[in-house]
Amino acid sequence: MNNSQQMGNGVVGLWGAVLLVVCSVAMQRIAQAQENVVTPTASVEGRPAATVPTGPNVTLLSPDGGGVVLYEVQRVKRTPPLEPALGLQDKWDPLYSAQDGTGKRTGYLNWDNNYLYLAAEVPAPTIVRFELDMKNDGWLRGADNLVVQIDPDGNTVNGITGVKAFRFDTVQNKDRPVWAMAPFPLEEMKVRSGRTAQGNYGVIVALPRRPDAGLNCRAGQTFGVRFDAGNLPNPEDETELALRPMLRVTLVDEIIAMTTGGLSVRVLLDSREISPGENIRATLEIKNNSKEILRTGRMFLLGSQASSPYIDSASFALSDVPPGKSIKRELRSSVAPTTPLGAVVVAGGFEVEGGKTITALTSFDRVDPYEVLFETEQRAVVGGGETTKGDLREAKLVIKSKAKAKDTAQATLTLPEGWTLEGGKTTEERSLKFKGDVQGIFWKILVPTSAPPGEYPVSVVVEVAGKTYRRTDTIAIIP
Repeated sequence: MNNSQQMGNGVVGLWGAVLLVVCSVAMQRIAQAQENVVTPTASVEGRPAATVPTGPNVTLLSPDGGGVVLYEVQRVKRTPPLEPALGLQDKWDPLYSAQDGTGKRTGYLNWDNNYLYLAAEVPAPTIVRFELDMKNDGWLRGADNLVVQIDPDGNTVNGITGVKAFRFDTVQNKDRPVWAMAPFPLEEMKVRSGRTAQGNYGVIVALPRRPDAGLNCRAGQTFGVRFDAGNLPNPEDETELALRPMLRVTLVDEIIAMTTGGLSVRVLLDSREISPGENIRATLEIKNNSKEILRTGRMFLLGSQASSPYIDSASFALSDVPPGKSIKRELRSSVAPTTPLGAVVVAGGFEVEGGKTITALTSFDRVDPYEVLFETEQRAVVGGGETTKGDLREAKLVIKSKAKAKDTAQATLTLPEGWTLEGGKTTEERSLKFKGDVQGIFWKILVPTSAPPGEYPVSVVVEVAGKTYRRTDTIAIIP
């Protein structure tokens, strides 16, 4: 079953009738709700935060019991663990928690270069829905309104249980908006569900980076997001539009924290890309923006949340900061070989009264030590051949070192049966001498005239520093 089959034939007519009645009112109310959360009004550990607007029939839960619920308007790049059993709390960055008749539910959001990560934790298995306004132009506007729903009791299609993804499109016909297919195949999503470490039910969704659909996964992007859980109707069957307000979040590589007294806190890194075996140098910078001497509490640098096991930590004595001046403290740390690939977060700041902290965040990417790119010439071969011997097509391999070590890469090309090279060898070696070194190999492949039409795989295996990289591309033959 594909998305279009899931929608049903009567969806367009139903939605058209509903929208003609409620669209203008809904858009006005949602626009007002969004405007209420654009500007940060407070802080979480000194980082910019805004008030979560109250939705219908929902009681928001204040973490400190103070009655004011905040969410961080900036999201530092972080790759969270994708197994609910490992826990969501203290490993993901939360949106907010809410309470209604179904119990407490908490939403989370993170991102890295490849995925936008969404998660929810609820008391028991139930339907969980995420809605995204990817271009930040308002829900019910444009064609970038994405709905992802996970139903634990739903049907299993292609190994995916109860997952639906739709795009609400007001561009095709602004008077009668339609539910259209998601901008990516469901198979490109990563979906996990199960019991969390706290004994609740957790749902995790990773949406693949698709710039053409507004899923940019790049620092600077701002979009709207909301989540819901419980006895929800299927999106395409709804006869009442969701009016629960959306939150606006902005993706960033770092977040600077600031006290009300005038101390700004920042964590600086010597590199934003680290391969196994390399070290990271983090610098805590605290600046006094006031005209008086200000004192910090005990200062610290460490890995944040799930990153803490992979980075060393350091603490520093309290210090006075003169007006207009800065102080710096440094941590040099190895990055553990077991560190997963993805975005790792470093936290730095100082303690304040009451056991709280002022904490700035920054991230770096833990990358594979070698990047391997392989592609064949995309021009199709026309049956019959350009010459009596056949057609020539080029294959290109690029190996880029992201490690400081010197290594030799061995690449072996595998061709379809009966195909040969014009000159050159199927196995080649290249020396990689420094971080950033790039080496290329070019092959000229002779496609025989006897090969019938079809798609033919051409693959390469690269062995370097004890690791194996496999890449495959295709050459097409048409009649």
